[in-house]
This record gives sequence, C-alpha cells and structure tokens, in this order.
Amino acid sequence: MASLAQEIENMRRRMTETATDDMSHIVRLAADVEKQDTALLDEVRSIIEASHNRRVALVQELEKLGRMIGRIPGPPPQSVRLMPHETVIDDPLQLFAPASGNKGAIARR
Repeated sequence: MASLAQEIENMRRRMTETATDDMSHIVRLAADVEKQDTALLDEVRSIIEASHNRRVALVQELEKLGRMIGRIPGPPPQSVRLMPHETVIDDPLQLFAPASGNKGAIARR
C-alpha cells in the first residue's frame, strides 16, 4: 500500500512540475507575441505616417501646379445657386444614413 501512495505522490509531483513548465512556456510565448504585436503595430504606424506624408506632398505639388496655371480650385462663387434637388452635404456618410421610415435605403437629399 505504501508503494501505491508513493507512486501517486510521485505522479502528483511530476504533474505539478509539468504544469509549472507549461506555465513558464506560456508566459514566454505571451511575451514574444506581445513583442511581435508591438513591432507590427509600430511598423503599421510608420507606413501610415509615410503614406500621409506622401499624400500631403502630392497635395502641395498639385496646389503649386494649380497656382502656376492659375486654376487652383476654391469655393463656388456666391452667384452659383443650387438646384432644388441638390443639397450641400458636409459629411458624405450622411448619404448612407437610413432614410426616415425606410431602413437600409440610401437617404435621398
């Protein structure tokens, strides 16, 4: 009987060691994933920043070109009137807001 109790105790000890080893592996893996996630996020942010800088440079070049040829766009003159079915929309996403009483439809302005 003593040998069975001893075997059970040995198994319990090995399971505890295995669980401790597994937990340390999980902690290291989580740290590595966090490090890779941070590196990826930093890379994405730098790509976004570079893209934004390129867009700004392009807009500046287009404005410069527009000034050179005297055709830079501006707000419409006050004498221009909108047709009755036209509306100035500040937020383009308003076009896709559900129309009153008609869910899911594109709003008509």
